[in-house]
Amino acid sequence: MKTMFFLFLAFGLFSSFEGQAGEWEGVFNEDGIKVSQKSVEGSSIISFKGEMVAEKNIHELFTALYDRDHKEEFLQNVIEFKTLKVLNDYEGISYVKVGNDIPFIDDRDVVLHSKIVLRPKSKQIYVPTRNSDLKLVPEVEGTVRIPKLRSSWLFEALSNTKTRVTYQNEVDPGGFIPKWLVNLESKRLPFGTLQKLRKLSEKKEALKRTSIFLKYFINWEPYLGKNHSASKRTKEEALSIQAEMRGIFKLHCEAGSKDSCAASKDYVVPFLRGKNF
Repeated sequence: MKTMFFLFLAFGLFSSFEGQAGEWEGVFNEDGIKVSQKSVEGSSIISFKGEMVAEKNIHELFTALYDRDHKEEFLQNVIEFKTLKVLNDYEGISYVKVGNDIPFIDDRDVVLHSKIVLRPKSKQIYVPTRNSDLKLVPEVEGTVRIPKLRSSWLFEALSNTKTRVTYQNEVDPGGFIPKWLVNLESKRLPFGTLQKLRKLSEKKEALKRTSIFLKYFINWEPYLGKNHSASKRTKEEALSIQAEMRGIFKLHCEAGSKDSCAASKDYVVPFLRGKNF
């Protein structure tokens, strides 16, 4: 693994899409994916969401989302992604730069503050997203810093073979782009993203290492039961993951990240914390 356990899209203030006022209006329903829209008060930007019930368990689908090495397979036009700061096992700050193929329109970039919210009682994993105001990466000429980005993922285990996934996005890319074009592209985003996530989840061998890794950061038993393979964990495998994490922190420490130096020696994966084997 190349980073700690936090995702590419999440936000720092953690105000939630959930519970927002207003009614969702259906846009289209295709390939098992329903896309809806809702106006945003005080803005010409529209919020869109896509929903699907996939014939996959929640561990498989969440693995596909988390896996860093295959993000280009379902996140369009990302030309740069890097971890800026790790806050804890489930929260961190990252940088994303997005290119485009439209003439005369600049690339976009954004600093994102990420968090994962585990809800084992309701069998949900929630990942809300918002751009951060932290000036960890300087703005550069020819690239527009996105002034507003909010998105969220919600995974809900319906059974050991079915998962409901909802992806929602609302973005103002800034600069001189007509709002109708922004809304048009935003409408397509949830549909295409969910399609690609579902397709990527089929590549079990390519995602195998990430799948194992996630067993020691999330207890899947409340989601899938104690007899599911994702719920079966061992001390030996946990120690292997822990050694890998310490190695990652060591590299960050050697690169100048002082916050990583202590973790390179004493980091403990969540599964091993408080246990006396």
